[in-house]
Amino acid sequence: MNNWQSETSRYLSRLEQISEILRTGFQHPEQILMMPDKAPTPLQATLSRATVFLEVGAWKRTEETVDSILCLWKEGYLSSVGSLSRLLFELWAVAHHLKTALTKYKDNKELDRLSKVVNKIFEGVKSDVFMPWGMQALEQPIHVMDTIRSLQSVYPEALDAYNDLCESAHANQPRYFEWLLLGKIGDNWTNPTVQKRGHDLLDKTVLVIDRSVKGIKTSVDQGLQLCGKLY
Repeated sequence: MNNWQSETSRYLSRLEQISEILRTGFQHPEQILMMPDKAPTPLQATLSRATVFLEVGAWKRTEETVDSILCLWKEGYLSSVGSLSRLLFELWAVAHHLKTALTKYKDNKELDRLSKVVNKIFEGVKSDVFMPWGMQALEQPIHVMDTIRSLQSVYPEALDAYNDLCESAHANQPRYFEWLLLGKIGDNWTNPTVQKRGHDLLDKTVLVIDRSVKGIKTSVDQGLQLCGKLY
């Protein structure tokens, strides 16, 4: 019998393979000490901030997001997967944007420009938020669309893919209807039209999750290597 469990479970092995990509971890730059024995230079302080974002804000958040997607998928709460998939895409975009800024600094040595990008990513907010050590975050964030446009250098279809992901993340009813009929609550897999469109939506969602996680891994790995070399 066609139901949400039989039809959606076939994607779990792909999602678990994506999760395994993150289990390899990252290589922290040995040049950058967590507790340095002397005050860092302005460049070193900037690179330390970039490293923290790549390791925590990008990598660790990606791990948590992929695990959340797996939990929701197994329980049949699929509509929220669309929003989390968009988050993964945004994490790829901002990690790539940061890696690109590091690459440009290697060539032009414009520290002010690099620091501006890093600081906006590291503590960019639009509301009253404090950092873990008690200081208020004060920077204006980089607009998400600027990072999506930056991503087009390695993924030309980034804007179209992002716009499609937004249909799942925004309070739009049409795409939610599609998701609703695929999960536990609105299970309608016996409908041939739902079945065809459902598999199309699930397949392209898993594809974008896969592409995003692999892109994040590449950006984090290359970004950390640059931080270590430039430190």
